[in-house]
Amino acid sequence: MAVEKAILGGATALTFGRAGVWSEVRKWGPALVRIAVVLWSFIWTYIVGHFGLYAFDQSIMFDGGWRILCGQVPFKDFIMAFGPLSFTVQALFFKLFGVNWTSMVLAAAFAGAIAALSVMRITSLLFGKKRAWLIGLSGLLVGTSFQSMFGTLWIEQIGFLACLLGIQMICESTRARNRVRFLYLGLAGALAVMAFLAKQNVGVLTFVLLSILTVLAAAPEPKDIVKCLFSFLIGVAVAVSVFALWLVTYSDPHLFIRYALQVPSQVGRDRISLKTLFFPPWLLQPTGTTQWCYAVSLGAAFQCMVLVIFNRGFRESFLASPGCRLAFGLAIGIPFVQRIFEMTTMNISQNMLSLSGLILSLGIGLFLLLPGGSEKSRPWIPVLACFVGSFLFVEIAFFSWNRMLRPVFPQKAHNLSKRLHAPELANVFWISPTLAGVHPTDPELNPQDIDAVCSYLRSQKKDFLVLGDSSYLYGINGVVPPQPILYFQTHHFYDDSDIPRLDEWVLSSVKKRDIRIIVREKSSVFPATLDADLPLPKVIEWVSDNFRPGPTFGNFEILLR
Repeated sequence: MAVEKAILGGATALTFGRAGVWSEVRKWGPALVRIAVVLWSFIWTYIVGHFGLYAFDQSIMFDGGWRILCGQVPFKDFIMAFGPLSFTVQALFFKLFGVNWTSMVLAAAFAGAIAALSVMRITSLLFGKKRAWLIGLSGLLVGTSFQSMFGTLWIEQIGFLACLLGIQMICESTRARNRVRFLYLGLAGALAVMAFLAKQNVGVLTFVLLSILTVLAAAPEPKDIVKCLFSFLIGVAVAVSVFALWLVTYSDPHLFIRYALQVPSQVGRDRISLKTLFFPPWLLQPTGTTQWCYAVSLGAAFQCMVLVIFNRGFRESFLASPGCRLAFGLAIGIPFVQRIFEMTTMNISQNMLSLSGLILSLGIGLFLLLPGGSEKSRPWIPVLACFVGSFLFVEIAFFSWNRMLRPVFPQKAHNLSKRLHAPELANVFWISPTLAGVHPTDPELNPQDIDAVCSYLRSQKKDFLVLGDSSYLYGINGVVPPQPILYFQTHHFYDDSDIPRLDEWVLSSVKKRDIRIIVREKSSVFPATLDADLPLPKVIEWVSDNFRPGPTFGNFEILLR
C-alpha cells in the first residue's frame, strides 16, 4: 500500500512538475522569442556585413559620416542628394566605436535589431500577444533582411526604420488615452519627417501611409479624426521647424533646396509613369518570393473587404476594432509603398524588399481575424506562413551571404581566411570584387592594392584628393575631405546647369588645401567618377597641368605635384 501511494504521489508530482514547466514556458516564451530574434538580427547582420567592400555606395556613407565627425556641415561645407540624418547616425557610431569599417557594420546591426523589435511590437499590437509564432516570424524575416543585404548602414534602411517606428507609434496610440494618445501621433508625424531626412522618396511615402493610418486609427468619429490628424500634423510641423531652424542657422537652405529637393525630385518623377502607378497589375511586379507575400497580404485584405461589404456582423466587429482597421490598411498600403519605392529608387531589387516579411505577417494575421480563422480551425494558415516564410528566409539569407546585392561580387567568392591589413579595415573578409560584367576590360581588384595605397598615403602625411569610388580612403587615413561633392554622379543630385559653379567650388577648395597628392582609380562602377569623364573642366585642366604620374598600386594610380 505504501509503495502504491509513493508511486501515485510521484506520478502526481511529475504531472504537476510538467504542468509547471509548460506554464513557465507559456509565460516567458514570447519574451524569449523576441530576445532570440533581436540577437539573431544583430549577429547575422554583423557577420555578413563584414563580407566584402563595395567602394562606391559604402564610401558615400563612410565619407558622409566622417565629414560630419570632422565638423563639416551638410549643405554648407559639402553637398549630397540625401538628407543628413543617416550620415549623422553614422557619425555618432564613428564617435562611439572609432572611424573604421566595423562601426558601419555595427550601425547596420543595431538598425536591423531595432527594426525586428519594432515589427514584433507592431504584430503583437495588431494580432495579440499570444500569437508568439507570428510575432517571431515577422521579426525574424524583417531582422534577417533589413540591413544584412547591404551589410553596412544605408540611407534607405534608416528611412524605413523611421517608417516602422511611425507605424508602431500609431498602433501604440490605439491602446492609449487622451494626451498620451496624441503624443504618440505627434511622434509619428515627427518620424515621417525623419524618414524624409534620410531618403526623400521613403519620407513622402511614409507621410502618406502614416496619414492614412492616423485616419483609420481614429475612425469613425469625425471629431476624433480631426483631433488625431491635427496631432499628427503638429508633430510634422515641429520636426520641420527644428530642421528649418538648423538649416537657416548653421547650414544653407538654398543648397539643400537645390541638391536635395529640386534635382532628386525630378529624377524620381522620371523613373515612374502615372500609367504604371495607377494600374496595380503593372505596379506590383516584384521579383522572387516577395510576390507571394504580396499575394497573401492583398488576398487577405480583399477577403476582409468582401466580408465588410456583405456580412453585417463581421463589418460591425471589424470596424469597431482599431487594430483590425490598421491591419487592413497596412496589408494594402505597405506592398504599394515598398513597390513604388523600389521603382523610384531603381536599385538592385532585393535591397528594396526589406519589409516583405512584415507584409507576409500582415496577410497571415488578417486571415486569422476572419470568422473561424483561428489556428485550430484553419491549420493551413500557419502552414502557409511557414511555407512562404521559409522560402523568403532562404532567399534573403542566400543574397546576404553571397553579397549578391552588388554585381561586382561574383558568387562563391568568399575567402574567409583573407582579410585586409589596414587597421580600420581589419575585420573585412575579402570577396574578390571585379567590375567584369559592368566594364569587362576593367582589372580585378585585390586586397594588397588597398593595403598598399593606405600604407603609402600614411607615409606621406599629406592631404590628398580621391578621383574615383574610394572616398573611404579619407576617413581611414584621417584626412578631412578637401572638396565639397560627396560623390560624383551627374544628373543624380546636380545637372549640367550646376557644373560651372561646382567646378569653381571644387577647384578653389583643393587649391586652398594645397593638395599635392591625387589618388586616381583606373576603373569605376560609374565612369563619371573618374577624372577622364568628370564633368569639371577647370579641375581636370588643373590636374593635367600640375600633376605627374607617381607610383601605381593595382587599380590605384598616384599623381604628384
